[in-house]
Amino acid sequence: MRIGVMIPTYNEEKHIALCLNSLLRQTIRPIQVVIGDNESTDCTREIAAKLLNESGIEFQIVTEGRTLELGKWNISFVYWRTSQYLRKDLNLVACLEADVVLAENYYEVLAHGFKDPRIGLACGALLPWGFPESSFPLPESWRKSVIWGPNRVYKYSCWLDLNRAVDLRLLPAWDTDHNVLAATRGWKIAQFEEAVSHHLRPANPFRGFSKGLVDRYQGYPAWWILRKALFKTFDPARLVGYGCMAVWGVSSPLKEIYRQAVVSELRRQISKISSVSRT
Repeated sequence: MRIGVMIPTYNEEKHIALCLNSLLRQTIRPIQVVIGDNESTDCTREIAAKLLNESGIEFQIVTEGRTLELGKWNISFVYWRTSQYLRKDLNLVACLEADVVLAENYYEVLAHGFKDPRIGLACGALLPWGFPESSFPLPESWRKSVIWGPNRVYKYSCWLDLNRAVDLRLLPAWDTDHNVLAATRGWKIAQFEEAVSHHLRPANPFRGFSKGLVDRYQGYPAWWILRKALFKTFDPARLVGYGCMAVWGVSSPLKEIYRQAVVSELRRQISKISSVSRT
């Protein structure tokens, strides 16, 4: 089983060693690791290079310029840059964020799950580090229904299919959008709870800013976004974030880029699949 792993980084010197050490201990080790660095100003690249040099695994460390105005959207650009260096003979492509630690059999469990030819992308459980004392609680229901971005794995053919359909750089919520796009193109997504990973970073109470912005880009009305924030998060900080981004998203020039390049493509795929089903 040939696995290639992409790791986006930005000032991750506190986490990158733990992440890479868990990767190197895998019962199915990757044959390639590509780190896409978003212009870190700390020692992230040096720490990563030292560990990977000693591992014997093929690796590359590449840089993608950081644009402050894009915020979290930068990660889509980093993944795009990183993916340009992936080998062509892979079976699986893994996305691993630098603040995630994997159990030793993580990729082995997922590799077994991919024996189902219908599954195009999958992940394991994403648990808070130090559970249950951690300040990053993830409800059980989330872990059963969400295909996470920080620890997901793609069948290589699925990865190619999705990225031929829509350029990664046009996806401000690349993980969520890939879930939708995969479904429209006939891929099955799955989560395998027995594959365990841990998140090292505490929850960001202002994540609602980016979430609200993406909801607005996707065409949802502001009242619906605020209602979603109120009833799903019960978090004042997130509610403020959702509200600010819902309003800002109305006039943002990025809105049209997102809608034209992504939403139109998703609708085209849904229409295509619907027409095939009718015939």
